[in-house]
Amino acid sequence: MELIGAVAIVVVVLAGSYLAGKRKKQDGLARIEADPTLAARVYLRADAETGAFWLHVEMRTGKKLRLAAPWDLDATLARLAAVGLHLSADDQAALTASRVVSASAAEPQRRRAEGFSAAHA
Repeated sequence: MELIGAVAIVVVVLAGSYLAGKRKKQDGLARIEADPTLAARVYLRADAETGAFWLHVEMRTGKKLRLAAPWDLDATLARLAAVGLHLSADDQAALTASRVVSASAAEPQRRRAEGFSAAHA
């Protein structure tokens, strides 16, 4: 029983942290969409372990906010583009290059999967 209680507490704390972080990102994005002049720059930061990019914004006040996780990047960039905010040319080039690299890395796996399914059909 104690173990179940401890696991339940951990799950509640993790879920609360996740929701609080998501709400903070959404609030920051909503503020920027409402007044794009608050943003000094939109930029990417690469995760050291995975190389995936996280989207950040630096406000005119100097405060920095994380706006999007790697899996939300395209949708968030589209929302920012609608209000006239874009990545720098360097950041856009880095994002494009990372997508080319990840697509080429996935190609051998796709071919193996196709070969496996063809051989077993």
